[in-house]
Amino acid sequence: MSLVGSKLPKKTDFDWWNERAELLKGTQNEIGKKFLRTNRVYEVGPWAIMKLALLGYYVQVYTNILGSSGTINYVDLFAGPGINRIKGTDLKIMGSPLLAELAPRKHHFTNLILCELDKKNADALKILLPDARVINDDINAGGLNQLIQLLESSRGHSLVFADPEGLELHFETLERIFDVTYCDVLINYQPNAVNRVLGQVARNPEMKRSLTDFFGTTDWKNDGDGDQLLDIYCAQIRKFRDNVKAVKVQGTRLFHYYIILATRKVKRAGRDLGQEEWLKSFERVKQRVERTDARQAKTFLEIVTGSQATFESEEEFYHMN
Repeated sequence: MSLVGSKLPKKTDFDWWNERAELLKGTQNEIGKKFLRTNRVYEVGPWAIMKLALLGYYVQVYTNILGSSGTINYVDLFAGPGINRIKGTDLKIMGSPLLAELAPRKHHFTNLILCELDKKNADALKILLPDARVINDDINAGGLNQLIQLLESSRGHSLVFADPEGLELHFETLERIFDVTYCDVLINYQPNAVNRVLGQVARNPEMKRSLTDFFGTTDWKNDGDGDQLLDIYCAQIRKFRDNVKAVKVQGTRLFHYYIILATRKVKRAGRDLGQEEWLKSFERVKQRVERTDARQAKTFLEIVTGSQATFESEEEFYHMN
């Protein structure tokens, strides 16, 4: 099973980003109230808003298409406390667990499964989302065993979101998740984090183990920086999922990351066309995000947090490029 559906209408970049802003802004009023209940945030850079826009889009389409077909799970491997704060400001935005709860339009996830190693963050999640299953353990060890048990018992389809700080996600963990459940996976791949570890290999041989655990292979030794090694990471994922796409999210001139989508090709007769249209739609989203520059991203953040009402006009939006 995978994301399939009828042909989706094309939108302009202006329309699409306005829809994303409305989704995130629409829940913004609740963030301050929720923060008062936990007093717990995770600090992120301003470019995290782009990642949330992508996740929110996928959550909406995913739940619209699969929500009526049975059990659907949202699995967050590095859930955090549920609320983020933009570094250097007092601006708060929802984290991925709250987005998974609030973004769906027609159908909601049957189960929210939130994995978080930090106990205070895990306790905050239990307050914000009391119906969620919170796993307070290492996702590469005991936490993974608990997650596998939950997924095996649910027998549904899952959307798995992996947003580690660096190279914390072992590829063996992904393999076990791929093996035990029908799922689509979104992964935040950070080339700068890969480069930092690569730079320490000569001084600290233990870093070799970190890279091998992350990539699931020693092919990273064949030279290359974090961007070049993205191809190796995606090739590893393709051993388990046919369709793998990487969306580049550009931050400042020297900073960027990739959101990788991995989904299984539907092999049942008569359904490939629907999936083809969905993948074309995601390809358009990839192009939209990769066309977005720093000024547009900054304005998008200001709209979501209330510093600016909206993009004043389509002409203004395009003149930012």
